Parts: sequence; C-alpha cells; structure tokens
Amino acid sequence: MQKADIVIVGQVGLAGTRKLLSDHRELLTENFPAAFLDQADQVLSIEETDRLAEAVEGFLKETAGLVYISEGGPGGIEADLWRAGEALKSGLSADLQKIPIRQETVEIAEFLNENPYQLDSKGSWLILAETGRHVANYFKARGFRAATVGELKKEKGRVFHFDHGRETRFLEKP
Repeated sequence: MQKADIVIVGQVGLAGTRKLLSDHRELLTENFPAAFLDQADQVLSIEETDRLAEAVEGFLKETAGLVYISEGGPGGIEADLWRAGEALKSGLSADLQKIPIRQETVEIAEFLNENPYQLDSKGSWLILAETGRHVANYFKARGFRAATVGELKKEKGRVFHFDHGRETRFLEKP
C-alpha cells in the first residue's frame, strides 16, 4: 500500500448548502437572520469555483507524488472519501474536526436534520498525496482553504475520528 495523506481543498458541503437554501428558504428565514442566510448563499460563487479548478490544473502540472484526486460531489465528503478508498482498495482515517466546512453549512444542515458531511461538495477537491503538507501549502499560498485531514491505512476500515480522537465512526457505503 502506498503512503498518502488526505487533503481537502476548498470547503465541503457548499453546493449542498445552496440547494438547502433554495429548497427551504422560507423555513430557514423564520429561524435564521437574513444576513446569515445571505452570507451562506454567497459562499459558492462560480468565479471562486473556476479559480479553484484552475489552481488544481496548475497543481497537477507541477506535482509529483499524487495518488488520487477528485472534485467533490453528491453524497458529500463522506461519499468522496468512500470512493477514494474504493478506487485505491484501501482503508483510510480522517479527522472530522479538521475538515474545512463553513459554520453556516453545519447550522443549516443540522436545523434541517441533514448530515453536513453528506451534502454535495461540488467545488471542493479531495487530494491524496505522499506529502499532504506540501499540497495544503500550495493551495493556501493561492488563497484557498486547505487542510490535511487524515491518511490512507492498511486496514480496510474507512473511519472518521471526532471529539479530539476519543470517538470513531465508520463510514458507510453511499
């Protein structure tokens, strides 16, 4: 098995947040300040998504040691991680608290009884590379949120750790 760190670039769940805002605006307006909802609605701009996609393209031209890369999608970061594990025939371990996610995403999803980590993550990127720190620094230097959140494991389990490592939850097949 190849050693690889798990890096997330961008913030997960933004496309899903915008969908929830669109589908449930009236209910959300009754329970959240308008400024909060407006801010949540503005976070996934087409220009920002395009700018990140261009940065990923530049990264691919410059980088060695890349193991896996995928744009986020339906099912959120949980499904993205599952698909990576399947593609690499590997287990993985990720720290839920390190995943870049906006507070608005968490609050809106939880209010609507949705899992924020299962919201569509289109616009964010999942990158597995030999040196996650290098990947995260590359994107941070270009003004994007990026974090090394875990690593591939020999064991087949795909797990999230949370509560500062005191609890573990296995990912389920999407």
